[in-house]
Amino acid sequence: MFKYLLKLFEKRDIGIELDKSLARWEVQGIKDYPSLFKNLGQIIPDDSVLYFEGGSPSNDLLEFLQKNKITDDVKIKFGTIFPRPTVYKIPATNKNLRTLSKITEGYAEPEVAVHFHVYKDDKLLVEWFDAFFQSMLLSSIFSEKKVQNFTKSIGATYK
Repeated sequence: MFKYLLKLFEKRDIGIELDKSLARWEVQGIKDYPSLFKNLGQIIPDDSVLYFEGGSPSNDLLEFLQKNKITDDVKIKFGTIFPRPTVYKIPATNKNLRTLSKITEGYAEPEVAVHFHVYKDDKLLVEWFDAFFQSMLLSSIFSEKKVQNFTKSIGATYK
């Protein structure tokens, strides 16, 4: 049993994460997913991917995630060690972000995702473990002006 648990912890550490040695932005006070999705497009680059881990989507949200999911070789460090979490990756198109903003209005945050990230290619841009309980971390590639405008539009703060 101990060896099994050890393997779970080892697997959790496989994958990309924000480089903690580089400057980054910390966003606090995000209130809900609909507002986040409505405004996320103003900060993330084209061809980014939204990563949903955990959560318990159902009905129209589950249908949307399954219909739009993609597969790629990018691995992100798991936030949930056990049981193995369900993960959905979808393109961060304007259409998908608008749809998510509308669909998620009827869901509690933990239903959407427990951990939420955004990446492009093999670089993590947004890291949000324990969404709504911890700060969202943004990559240092984002200018302060972009972060300032983004946080203002979602009613959050940054440092």
